[in-house]
Amino acid sequence: VTANELVLGEGDKVLRGFGSVALTGINAIIGDGHGSLNAGTAIVTLTTPVLTGRNAGNQSVITTGALTLASTGGASTLAAAASLGTIISLSGGSLTVGGRIDALGGGVNLTATNGDVKIIDGAVIDVGGLAVQFYDITEHADAGRIAVTALGGGVRLDGGAVLNLKAAAGGGNAGTLSAVATGGGVTLDGTIDAHAANGKGGSFVLDIVALPDFAGFSQRLEN
Repeated sequence: VTANELVLGEGDKVLRGFGSVALTGINAIIGDGHGSLNAGTAIVTLTTPVLTGRNAGNQSVITTGALTLASTGGASTLAAAASLGTIISLSGGSLTVGGRIDALGGGVNLTATNGDVKIIDGAVIDVGGLAVQFYDITEHADAGRIAVTALGGGVRLDGGAVLNLKAAAGGGNAGTLSAVATGGGVTLDGTIDAHAANGKGGSFVLDIVALPDFAGFSQRLEN
């Protein structure tokens, strides 16, 4: 399925009997309303400049097969601010994220139920805070949460990938990053920005079987 803007709307949607499913949003794939898309056991590929939401949408894409978010390589005309409060959840047997996800002040949940979660070079996940103007008053929405869970595998953030959990420049708090890996390690080689100039800095939650180099991992987070 290909559309200029591919909208995942209200309600639970089910695809059955397909070996593979390819969904392409030329300008964006947008979650609008509360719902899910369950593709059964299919291999699912989402291709778009940005996976995002509007009206504080809460959408899930689910398969027990491999799930990939890929970039078209172009730019979307949608403003990231429209994604405020969005929650995007991707769950596959294995999960590869190579595109952009915008969910400012919201949440992004990345889950592999039987393998690795890979956030590869070029990926950008943005749940940062936002300054919102109400006439002559500016309010600051806190940054959101990124949760990465690999059941039976590991978590890998490549050097060219970016996780943005920083607060808005004028105020608000930074967000939370959590990483769970029950069958492998957690490698964070990319850029993780969770600072706050005028609020609380970000927090990090780690749940793995073993951490052989605590000092090195701690230094990586500090940097």
